[in-house]
Amino acid sequence: MPELYLLGLLSQLDRAALAAYCIAFGQLQEVEHELSRMKKLNREVSKLRKKNPAMKVAVSNGMVSITSNGNAVIEPLLSVRKQAFEQMKSFLTEFGMTPASRTRISAARHAEETDPLDRLLNTRKRTN
Repeated sequence: MPELYLLGLLSQLDRAALAAYCIAFGQLQEVEHELSRMKKLNREVSKLRKKNPAMKVAVSNGMVSITSNGNAVIEPLLSVRKQAFEQMKSFLTEFGMTPASRTRISAARHAEETDPLDRLLNTRKRTN
């Protein structure tokens, strides 16, 4: 956030958009954690199935979920991940945080407003 503010790309008006970005980022982190946990669990269940082939357990490898009756379905968390990525990308673009979006944005810098030392030095320069 400090970098965005210094570049003139963030103000108090942007709080809601920044909060929405943070929520999407948090969801992405939760999804990634859960997918990692599921992959570990899948490895453990695979070992147990080798010992007991008749065992019926719903499991996911993070890409495909196998239901308890043996049907394969695309892991639902992947759609949550995709939505979080899309939301984050749209906010990153809005804030000029992608290489392409930075080329289209020009904003006034606010360095003298944020750093008391810069403000003091700039005041002295103007009075001399």
